Amino acid sequence: MVAHECEGERFFKGGTNMAKRRNRGIFKKLVCLALTGVMLFGEGTAFGSFGGGLGAERVSADETTVITSLDYYDSANGASHTASGVKDVSFGFVLPKFNGKPSQELSLADVQNDLELQVYVDGTWTNIDDIPAFQFNSNWGWEYQVWSDTANGWICWFKLNETTKLRFHGITNDVNLEYTLTVNKLDTFPVTSLGCKTPEIKADATGGAAIDWSNVIFNGNDAIKYAQVEEDLELLVDNNDGKGFVPLLANAESGFIWDNNFGIYTDGNGGIWFKNIDWSFTVRIQKKDTPDIYTDVKFTYTAPDRTNTTLTPHDGTTFNANDAANNVASLAIVLPKINGTEAVKSDLDRFVYEVCDGAVYADGNWSGGEWIALSDSSNWIYQDSGYNNYSAQQQWGYFADYVFGLWFQPVRDNTYLRIGYKEESGEVRDNNWIYYTLIGNPNAKFPDVSDMTPIKVDNEGEPSGDVTSVEAPEGWQLLWNDEFNGNTVDDSKWSNQTGFFIDENDYTTSGWGNKELEYYTDSPENTSVADGKLKLTLKKDPKTFYDTQNRPAEALYSSGKLISQNKFSVKYGRVDFRAKLPAGAVDDAE
Repeated sequence: MVAHECEGERFFKGGTNMAKRRNRGIFKKLVCLALTGVMLFGEGTAFGSFGGGLGAERVSADETTVITSLDYYDSANGASHTASGVKDVSFGFVLPKFNGKPSQELSLADVQNDLELQVYVDGTWTNIDDIPAFQFNSNWGWEYQVWSDTANGWICWFKLNETTKLRFHGITNDVNLEYTLTVNKLDTFPVTSLGCKTPEIKADATGGAAIDWSNVIFNGNDAIKYAQVEEDLELLVDNNDGKGFVPLLANAESGFIWDNNFGIYTDGNGGIWFKNIDWSFTVRIQKKDTPDIYTDVKFTYTAPDRTNTTLTPHDGTTFNANDAANNVASLAIVLPKINGTEAVKSDLDRFVYEVCDGAVYADGNWSGGEWIALSDSSNWIYQDSGYNNYSAQQQWGYFADYVFGLWFQPVRDNTYLRIGYKEESGEVRDNNWIYYTLIGNPNAKFPDVSDMTPIKVDNEGEPSGDVTSVEAPEGWQLLWNDEFNGNTVDDSKWSNQTGFFIDENDYTTSGWGNKELEYYTDSPENTSVADGKLKLTLKKDPKTFYDTQNRPAEALYSSGKLISQNKFSVKYGRVDFRAKLPAGAVDDAE
């Protein structure tokens, strides 16, 4: 049994730096509390005239830039976009320039109160928020993306099943910019034959590989797309473990977990990606219920052949954060080679990272200091899931992109780093360190987090743990909170989400869209409140679920999940919660 405890959720709006934060991430999200303890919120203030408005007050005039002109971002993100598909077709384009400036310079948040997104319906331009068929963050939305150190901005995305005309409308000056998203519907076909252009694929050093659907020939016709035959296909995998071919999707026993070591990509022709693979396997693409019509793609992972553990630099040893544009001050270091070979997944636990605390860099040389673990350094904070825009700390983490490495951002301080490799004894040989110099950028960009002061909570109430008051920080307004007082879930704020399928008609939607291994119940054994805490309990409780066509999907655990759908929904703001996760792995669940 694995239990997760959460001691209250609080949502605030306001803060002096909120306008700066509005341009990071998708605007509107439902609040969701699951085993992971992650909750996503946004500010209670509506987005003004468009963007899934919540009906709250609009932003004051002095916070809004009036739109005087609208222009396409560039020729690739212009007036016309065409895409093909069988069902919903995906579109995406960079938002237009407002007043001649791209969103990197004049963001969506700056013009939000003078802007509408409109759709042409029955001869009339209509605010997208007033059209029931368009649901924000479901079939359309906005998202701020960072494409590289020098390229970033707002994009607009849609999932459509018919050609649609839309326009951006500047309210005050009645300026407009139109787009046409053309949907080409494709016919579907039963599968009659399958072939493969490249039947063998080698995984890279990180265990990464992919099947691109352009590599598969359907019905002997290169022009037929995967989406046109998808409903008549099933995917199997043989891990060379004696079990033979087993279902790849919705089957945890296959060894492949959605978004962990495999997933689907839609760019270009689309396909299936794999990562963190350290074994060889074969994927079989087969006509449903017809085992004699198939094609196989063999993935080969080859472990490095080494005679020693001597390290050598991969790409040099001096890196200058001043080379990154716009004072982003980011650096990436590929892990050293081992006996001349790339580092692989099994090597990661044997690498040792240390920084020389207190060392001084002058005239190209280092002096003084003491070597300590990078993870123990007060100058660097480890970020497991990538750079955190809300932290004013120097951060570091891992990356895996054909090779394994470390990223650092922002690098303000000169840093003396060394990387070693542990022998079987657990120690690093004295001469088996690679020494790196990270030259800092004194003008490195850091986010302004001055308004993210702590929240004062009085939890001295009775019964033990009940919260009697919450004091909002200066400049913030408390809009919503749940302190989990008492001994029951507050059903005015939460609902239990139960089951295993997103769509009961389709077993491939098991695991709630990201192939979770647990199903959700409303049982008090999985969800309970006591002592001022919400407890979500994961239990090893295997169960088989069937879709409406009697196709099975296996779940390994039961758990609890609370959602705020139709009860509370937000955009920008701040969420504070306290949660405790159990030690150990899911495999330890009873």
